[in-house]
Amino acid sequence: MITIKRQPLYINRTMWSEEFPGFEQVSTDGSSLGNGKKKATAGVGVYFGPNDPRNYGEPLGPGPQTNQRAELKAVLKALQTIPITQNLLIETDSTYAIMSVTEWYYKWEWKSWRKGKGAPFKNIDLIKPSVGHLERREAIGSATYFRWVKGHTDNPGNEAADKLAVAGARREYVRRYGEPEEKERRPRCTFREAPFGWKVVRHPDGTETLEPNPQEVNNYTKKQKKAAEKREAERIKVFKSRRRRGGSAAQRMAIKAARAAEATKAAEATKAAEATKAAEATKAAEAADAWLAEMDPDPTSDVAAQSE
Repeated sequence: MITIKRQPLYINRTMWSEEFPGFEQVSTDGSSLGNGKKKATAGVGVYFGPNDPRNYGEPLGPGPQTNQRAELKAVLKALQTIPITQNLLIETDSTYAIMSVTEWYYKWEWKSWRKGKGAPFKNIDLIKPSVGHLERREAIGSATYFRWVKGHTDNPGNEAADKLAVAGARREYVRRYGEPEEKERRPRCTFREAPFGWKVVRHPDGTETLEPNPQEVNNYTKKQKKAAEKREAERIKVFKSRRRRGGSAAQRMAIKAARAAEATKAAEATKAAEATKAAEATKAAEAADAWLAEMDPDPTSDVAAQSE
């Protein structure tokens, strides 16, 4: 399992690859033209460097044509391309892609890939292979870092990856529909100023850095605690209500069936006792008749003697 440490996961956005000697830096991005619409088409962009033959800008391929799937596919493509023995720094503007392959994956795995109501989590077909690559890299000692960058802020690598992704999405749109491509639409989370628990700090010299934001974490924790307390109160309320009614509907039916069985058993026992008592009375009457017969074997003999 990948050990996640908050500090190295989101590296200061002003750092560049030369501060990571021996690391290969790759920029990834995803694009969806008409994201969320019926005719949406998505593209994947992976930028390795100027005039690098490995630069990749192609359509997303099969599956829902969403921006999030394109972001995940770009990360997967980067992991597939870079040798497993090479230390890697992946730069992306998608917090969803980063969190999916580093933290959320293991929570979803523990939940058997199902949400609370049984619906499966989305995009697992792209997340699982990426996590597999990360685990194999970690197993042999290769380092893999993710660096979040704000999209569309003149970051050279991110801008190049974005152009590759948009080009792939446009080619797919024209291939499918032969119409002028729609304007790219991105989900709101793509424009988030900083990942959850972090904030953007702008310095007088014009640089920007990511720093921890404990207030946001505390507010979220309080909200979650309040929701948990509310759920617990509801659970206790339902439990007490069931106790007043004698349990749940299934429990009440079971109790009713048990009582009916006991009543039937008691009736059968009473009937058997009455039958036994009647049999004993009949047996006693027969015994009395037999005794009388022994005492006076011919009841008509006295009458005959008197007549003589």
